[in-house]
Amino acid sequence: MSDSGGRQVPDRRALEWLRFVGWVLLGYALAVTVAVVVVIATIAVPATLPDGGRFGSIHSVMRDLFAFLFAGMLYTAITAWPGYLLTLTWGFKRDRRSVRYFALCGLPTTLLATLLFGYFSGATWMAALALPRAVPGIYLGGFLGAMAYGHLIGRWLEWPANARDTSTAQPDSD
Repeated sequence: MSDSGGRQVPDRRALEWLRFVGWVLLGYALAVTVAVVVVIATIAVPATLPDGGRFGSIHSVMRDLFAFLFAGMLYTAITAWPGYLLTLTWGFKRDRRSVRYFALCGLPTTLLATLLFGYFSGATWMAALALPRAVPGIYLGGFLGAMAYGHLIGRWLEWPANARDTSTAQPDSD
């Protein structure tokens, strides 16, 4: 498509899809970041207790903080992606975009991510299911990460117009 001056003008539908995908990826990065920070906080907080906590001293946790963040972001981003896509697909098909919907979908997404992590790390499915008991903040992180997504992006994001209903699509007037 070109304008009256002969310059190339990007297709509006392509730009709308690009904007949509950008917001979806930004929302996913937000959800993963919140989830990982919550899980690391649940590990680090007991270490501040007078008995040193079950997980060791706060100094060892803080020394390894960037390694925890990197590994947590990497594993969470890979394993939570299928659940995130299912949540978005179901939400758009059923027109559910409330904060509560996304927060509640964060729990099964966390379970699926835990099972995928267990599968790819070679653990048995029973060991993968025991992981949230070892680090109870995993479900809290998934819940709060999905809630942050729903609150800041999910409830405002619209499915691109040209993908909603193609049976009543009108040609562009340009």
